[in-house]
Amino acid sequence: MSTATRSLCECTGNYNNLGVPGCLPELGAPRRIWFGEVFNEDGTRKSFDPSVTMDLAYMDTILKHETPQNRVFPSDNVKGFTPEKGDATSEEADSGAIRVIKEGVVTHTAVFWVNDPYKYKAMFDSWKCKQVGAWIEDTNGNLIGEATSDGKLGGRRIEVNSMVSTVTDPLFGEGAKLTVKWSYELVSGDEKVSYIAAADFASDFTTDAAVGLLDVDGEFVGVPGQTGGTYKIYLVYGSVGNEIPVTGLGVSNIEGYNETTPGSVTLLTFTDALVDGTYVYTHASQTATNVLHMQGVTTTIQKNKYDTKSLNAVTGIIT
Repeated sequence: MSTATRSLCECTGNYNNLGVPGCLPELGAPRRIWFGEVFNEDGTRKSFDPSVTMDLAYMDTILKHETPQNRVFPSDNVKGFTPEKGDATSEEADSGAIRVIKEGVVTHTAVFWVNDPYKYKAMFDSWKCKQVGAWIEDTNGNLIGEATSDGKLGGRRIEVNSMVSTVTDPLFGEGAKLTVKWSYELVSGDEKVSYIAAADFASDFTTDAAVGLLDVDGEFVGVPGQTGGTYKIYLVYGSVGNEIPVTGLGVSNIEGYNETTPGSVTLLTFTDALVDGTYVYTHASQTATNVLHMQGVTTTIQKNKYDTKSLNAVTGIIT
């Protein structure tokens, strides 16, 4: 048995060299924050894989995944960003010796200038009770996150219920603002931060072109008939009763669903009436008194930045 002794806090292992190569990409200031749940629906870690070709098609499989839990959500541009790190927890002996018990918590604060900060706050509030990760898209096109054990880039893990969003009401000479602040789990310390460089993405994709999708709502105009009717689709943004209309959709984006005899109802036509997001639709005859709602077609959930899978399931009784 070895007779060597080692003090409690003695560092062991190799010494790391402190030279730095001159060819590293320069990390820029934050431009946007990308959020997503830490784990996908199947329990795997949500991450970007630099071992594959990181082209538009690959990035869209994550940024536009039909299952929200498997998706990454880019925010609006940030207008202010403050990183902070709390003081470490330590104890001091009578002799004056100090030892660190726990590292300080890393906190990020982002400021957004949006014309409807109250609705944007509601969007962020939906995230705070979930296990969420964050990636920072910087002004040089790099994507900054957390290195995972399998060589991918995951989001830095945000402490559950640490996200707080606060609206600053507009004043004379100043616009409204939304300030969002969150803290990271201690397991997502600075030593785990890594990135995918802008040059690592394929030529058809840049991080600043990543699309933040828009939620939509809808409702029947009048009563749905046995072979068709009228439906209105609009964004969740806008004034009361005058939400922003959604235009340009078609049968490849929307389908019906019969809740009484459960199953999709293929629309034969879904024609933009060019009036405040109103569409006229037809389909094969359905039984009177059955309950119908509209939904996004699974294979084409996005059209012109609209997330049609978020369409609320407002029902109508067929007459």
